Amino acid sequence: MKSTSAERGTGPDRPVVRPARLDRQLSDSPLDPCYADPHLERLVAMAGEQAAEQARAEGYARGFAEGSRAAAERARALEERRRQEDVARREAFHASAASALTTLGSAARALRESSDAVWAEVADALVDGTLTLARAALGRELGTVDAEVAEAVRLAARTAGQTDLTIRVHPDDLSVLSGQSVEGLPDEVRFIADPEVPRGGALAVDGSRQVLAHLESSLAAAEEVLRS
Repeated sequence: MKSTSAERGTGPDRPVVRPARLDRQLSDSPLDPCYADPHLERLVAMAGEQAAEQARAEGYARGFAEGSRAAAERARALEERRRQEDVARREAFHASAASALTTLGSAARALRESSDAVWAEVADALVDGTLTLARAALGRELGTVDAEVAEAVRLAARTAGQTDLTIRVHPDDLSVLSGQSVEGLPDEVRFIADPEVPRGGALAVDGSRQVLAHLESSLAAAEEVLRS
């Protein structure tokens, strides 16, 4: 049966009416063939595929964002734990070294007070051995000049204070510090190149107070006290 022009809709504002043949099935769809339209079925199928694809894309984007956030949080947690472990290890090392030097000084002075020459020789041997061990331990702990300078800066800053702090270092060491971040320092700390400061040392100036941190000089001073 042919459709009329009125059914087709010829005006610009008239809806387009699709003709349908009623003498045969319009589709193999399980729906009632009287109501099936292949074109509409294709549109519905395409809409379903587009909705499924969009849902997959949105699910992937959400999963990727959540995974990225979780990975970033784990990385930050690991970095913070590593930093805390490094700080704890350095503090434990300094406390152990200070305790050992104090104990050694007391023992050496007690031995020197004895009139027995044998005990004096034992005291000197103890001083030599302990200083050798201390230098070896510092060498393993610091490893490089960079680490020695950073440790001296931390020690000087911790001793001097945290307000209006200026740290003077040797010009060669200043170039080393400019390429790394020293933990435990206030944000407003200022670094100044000073050729009078020995390599590997740091002079912290806090108002009228000055503190020189130089590990080798500290060992030399400890040796002088122990041998006096």
